[in-house]
Amino acid sequence: MRPEHFHTDHYMLNWRPIAATLIMLLGGIPSAHGEEPIHRIAPGITASVKLFRGTETGLKIPFHMIEIHRSAGALRILDARRADRDRASVEALATESGALAAINGSFFLDDGTPLGLRISQGQRLSPLRKVDWGVFSIDQSGHPDLVHVRDWKDRPEIRFAFQSGPRLVVAGKALTFKPNIARRSAICVRKDDTILLVATARPLTLLELATLLQRSKSNGGMACEHALNLDGGSSTQITIPGAPRALGIRDADSVPIAIGVFPPG
Repeated sequence: MRPEHFHTDHYMLNWRPIAATLIMLLGGIPSAHGEEPIHRIAPGITASVKLFRGTETGLKIPFHMIEIHRSAGALRILDARRADRDRASVEALATESGALAAINGSFFLDDGTPLGLRISQGQRLSPLRKVDWGVFSIDQSGHPDLVHVRDWKDRPEIRFAFQSGPRLVVAGKALTFKPNIARRSAICVRKDDTILLVATARPLTLLELATLLQRSKSNGGMACEHALNLDGGSSTQITIPGAPRALGIRDADSVPIAIGVFPPG
């Protein structure tokens, strides 16, 4: 999805009762109790679907989540581009690479060219793009970080880095955004260095997403200290090979790159 392809569907804010009923009928709520059991992917890596209530729409929105405790997993770039194709589904990329799980990446051009810095397994794959975005990174000790592009410093100990935008949460504070509604995906870092990959099968605003990511768990949020928006809308997808079908979002457009989760090392 190209970065300018965000849509503002104001009607979504005006039919809460109807929308809530449709979500129930169309299977947006994953179980009668509102949540699926936590699925253990590997030691220190879990997948789940949790409901969070939108701060603007008031609707309960299912968030498909992958939680990675520090050093429990490694992230890598999955590149779909080869001689016979320029994009693929995240599910196909995860299966081909043997990833434990995967989520869609950042924005790209019409020809499938990804935008922004990418470093995978310590190898630079593309240069930094000087725009008002953020850079998420993990060093060789397993410490994740998320900074503004202007504060990014390339260092030899960086094993993974990925540029996208906008930043959603900075130092525990949700940023503010103009109204726009779409399916969303994001990457989050908690204070204990836990990494959270999240995607929604239902639309919400960037402000709702940032607010829910920033809120404490006791207050109905995800306790993110820093968070970065990934490509959303029709690109939004997350997959966990071997997990129950209820875990994951697969009905989406093909993408040129994704972020894969692998065993550490």
